[in-house]
Parts: sequence; structure tokens; C-alpha cells
Amino acid sequence: MAPPPWLRPDSVFLGAPIVIRTARRGYFHWAAGLTIALPITWWFWGMWSILPGEQVMQIAVSLMAGVDVWLAARIAELLVRRVAVDFSGLSYRSLLRTVTLRWDELERIEWWRPSRWRVSYRLWAGDRRPLATLGDDTWSHLPEGIGYAVARRGLEPVLIAPPLTEFVQVAILILMPLAVALFAFLPSDVIRIAGFLLVRIFWTALVRHYSRYELRTVQLYMLLLSVSVILTLKLVSGASFQATLLWWLYSPAIEAVVSFLVVELLRGWNSRKRLPGSAA
Repeated sequence: MAPPPWLRPDSVFLGAPIVIRTARRGYFHWAAGLTIALPITWWFWGMWSILPGEQVMQIAVSLMAGVDVWLAARIAELLVRRVAVDFSGLSYRSLLRTVTLRWDELERIEWWRPSRWRVSYRLWAGDRRPLATLGDDTWSHLPEGIGYAVARRGLEPVLIAPPLTEFVQVAILILMPLAVALFAFLPSDVIRIAGFLLVRIFWTALVRHYSRYELRTVQLYMLLLSVSVILTLKLVSGASFQATLLWWLYSPAIEAVVSFLVVELLRGWNSRKRLPGSAA
């Protein structure tokens, strides 16, 4: 039988915490993406300066500006995020907040293989919420950190099927821009509605397995991307108020804002119900 992908420590007493940071491969992946995206943006900008009235060039410049901002924000998050594992528990620091979890609050550890060479883990807190999803392709010292959590908490990680296979992720990332193109370039209202619905379906499938904290970070990316696209489109095309409003409605900013409001309202409602003396 093959050994588990995590490493059990010799002792459950740590003199110094195990710090799980972004691996070099994680930086390389996103830095390479930004290095490729910036020249493409510059090329589209040059084409727009030659053909300023061409709608295709205006939208292309705007979309690439949004991609550049998204990639830069992702690299900023990679610099900040880390998980510290010690005798008392673990602390997960992300771009937006830091969450601390005691060992008695950790209820479940899941693991799966997104591909033959990769391993991912998901940590569940006691209230059945996923704390974080960690992949060994972008995190350093992950086998040691998971192995210590297994030994310290006494939980055996559960092997599950991948929430989303690598092939499906790539397919969604390719099909989403195509769906955007359907409602961006064709004048038919029926086609625009179809593209609008397809983008929502793809987006939901892509993020449905994220934890609350990971989803908040992705929503921040989508909000930054949407704002960058719309402001750039306004700059290069001088779009009217109606056209700008239409882009706002079709952009991922709607998901980010609505999802944030729904989550906050539900959390406030649940907290109110748990208060002593509150109505049943």
C-alpha cells in the first residue's frame, strides 16, 4: 500500500510552529500569467489607438486591463497568505482576514488528487464550514503541516473524489470568456440572456466548493476585475450611462456584491437566533 501523502511527526510537541507559505511554483504560475498578459494588453492598446472606434478593440483592451488587475491582486494574496500550525491549533491568514482554529474545533480533514502529481486537502471546522482548501502545488511544507494536524488532533484524513477535476476547471475557464463574447458582441437579446446565464452557471460550478474565506477572496478579485473592465471601457469608448450600467449588470461584480450581502445577512440572522432570550 502506498504511504499517505502527509508526513507524521516524531512528536506532537513543537518548539516552533510549522509555517505553510506559498511555494515557488505558486509564484511562478501567476507571475508567468501576468508576464504574458501585460504585453497582450499593450498590443491591444496599440491596436485600439490605431482603430479607436472599433468596438472589438475597445472591449479587448478593457477585458485585458481587468485580467491584469486580477493577476496582480492574486500575486498580492500569495505574498500575504500563510498557515501557522503549532501545539495550540492553526492560524489561517488570507488577504482579507486571519482565522484561528483550536485543535478541538477541527472536525474533519479531507484529501483528494486533482491530478496524478497533485494532492489537495480541505480542513473542516466544528460548525461544518470548510476553513481552507490547500494544494501541494502552491503551498510549501504542506505534508508536514497536515501530518502534524493528523497526529495532534487524532483524525485520519478521508479520501474523497475531486470536487472539480482539472479538466473541468480548464474547460470552465475557456468557456466563460466565450459566454461573455456571446452577449458582448452579438446584438440579439436572446443571445445576451443565454450568455448571461451561462456565465452564472460556470461561475457557480467553479466556486461552489470554496470555503467562506476563499470565496470572499475570489469575490474581491471579481469586483476588482469588473471595476477595472468597466472603468477602462468608459475611458476608451466614452460609453453612455446606459451602456455602462449594462456592463455592470453583466459583470461578476453582481455575484460578489449579492453573495456578500446574502452571507452577511444569514450570518447575522443565525447569530441573532442563538442569542439568549431571542425569539424561536
